[in-house]
Amino acid sequence: MNLKKFIKERWISVYILMFAAILYFVYALSFMTPFYRLFYDGDSAMFELYKNLQLLNQFIFNVALTTLILTILLLLMEVDKKVSNVFRLLFLIGFFIYQVNNLSVYIGSVPYYESSYLSLDFSILENYTVSTVMFSLSYVFNIGILVTLLITILLVLKRIVKMMRMEKGVKANG
Repeated sequence: MNLKKFIKERWISVYILMFAAILYFVYALSFMTPFYRLFYDGDSAMFELYKNLQLLNQFIFNVALTTLILTILLLLMEVDKKVSNVFRLLFLIGFFIYQVNNLSVYIGSVPYYESSYLSLDFSILENYTVSTVMFSLSYVFNIGILVTLLITILLVLKRIVKMMRMEKGVKANG
């Protein structure tokens, strides 16, 4: 299957979206794991950051859960099938707007948490590896879901336009 055919297949984009939503949900469940040592072995500044990270974790979890539910609704609405309608398109556009809003929150908050994390003195923690991967993954998942949603929206829109053209052709001939 070549890339052009792959991109045209709407069901592939919907299942990629489902896979990404599941991975995003698992990521949300494990977000705080690398930071547990800050709570148990860290000083008061690390403990405060750990408590503040709970707010970011709660937001990421809520977004991931909502994304997973919306993706399941896409499957229940059979967006992956050939039949398209305006309601499905509006649902996809609403889902896309929701994800754009979440990305704007990430862009506004994640750098703050990341810089707060990097400003800590980790010398009191033995064998602790400083890593900002968990912060970066929030962008990766959100942007990946946005791109997949955009492709799906364009495919549904293309199908609706094609159906409208076919319908006009039938009316003109009839």
